[in-house]
Amino acid sequence: MLDCLWGKVYLYKAEARSKKLTQKWEFSELLNADIEKI
Repeated sequence: MLDCLWGKVYLYKAEARSKKLTQKWEFSELLNADIEKI
């Protein structure tokens, strides 16, 4: 039971981390696109 709970917490943290990374990556892509326009 406890292992199952920890597994869910671990998955949730991993998902949140990957979402943060993708958001940062998208943000830098947007910045790069803006810089190219100038």
